[in-house]
Amino acid sequence: MKNANKPWNNMKHYIIMFLTIPVLYSCFDLDEVPYTSLSPNNFYKDSKELEMGVRSTYRGLRDMLGDRYYGCLEVATEFGSPTNTKWEYPKTNFWIDINNPDISYGPGCWSKGFNVINCANIVLARGEGIDMNQEEKEQKYGEVRFLRAYANYILVRLYGALPIPENYTNGLDGLKIPRKTIEENYTQIIEDLIYAIEKLPLKSQYGKDEIWKISKGAAQALLGDVYLTRGCMENNKEFFSLAEKQLEAVINSGEYHLEPNYEDLWFWFNTANKNG
Repeated sequence: MKNANKPWNNMKHYIIMFLTIPVLYSCFDLDEVPYTSLSPNNFYKDSKELEMGVRSTYRGLRDMLGDRYYGCLEVATEFGSPTNTKWEYPKTNFWIDINNPDISYGPGCWSKGFNVINCANIVLARGEGIDMNQEEKEQKYGEVRFLRAYANYILVRLYGALPIPENYTNGLDGLKIPRKTIEENYTQIIEDLIYAIEKLPLKSQYGKDEIWKISKGAAQALLGDVYLTRGCMENNKEFFSLAEKQLEAVINSGEYHLEPNYEDLWFWFNTANKNG
């Protein structure tokens, strides 16, 4: 019986080989011609795509603010606090292992900060070629210039004098940029924030779905903080007067109020706490 089926078995073998060989051969032909490609040269065409670039800059700042070095910078002020909750979870010591050379906290904050700056520079440069409402464009510029200023403000306090890229990274050319002076760094930070104050709306002028965006009050508050820092650095009362002007504008705007329960500024995992 086996011998009777042998011709059929052999034929099945050849049929399988005939069907399989083209499939196996096609695995070696992996050349692919893409129908489209995405690059800065063909992406920034309209206001929607510019908005996507703005949001990418926000995302970069979020990554930067998660770095422990930033936490250590602000934990000494009322802008940051060691983590604890209303359920008395153990506090996190921000300073633990901070100087361990095997951990890349410092370089991480540096690279994340310059990623924010680069994203902002892309939006500012590519936006110039977009035909859209000028007021809307300038508002987006105000957002990214705030984000760039904030990143620079964190970096200059951590690392001292910084390079100031005048454009976005495009290949490997022009990456070696010398550091500017601290004075020049603060000048750019202040210029960015003044522009943001002029172009950004009040918090209440944003729609419900955009309440998370940078507002005029946020830019004024940050500029006030920058002026206070400069005043303390140089013992210069003029900077204190400039800080007072910006911070009074925030207080008198009617856009903000003090938290009734001060502890709610710091506790996490409390679903009723919008600051958590």
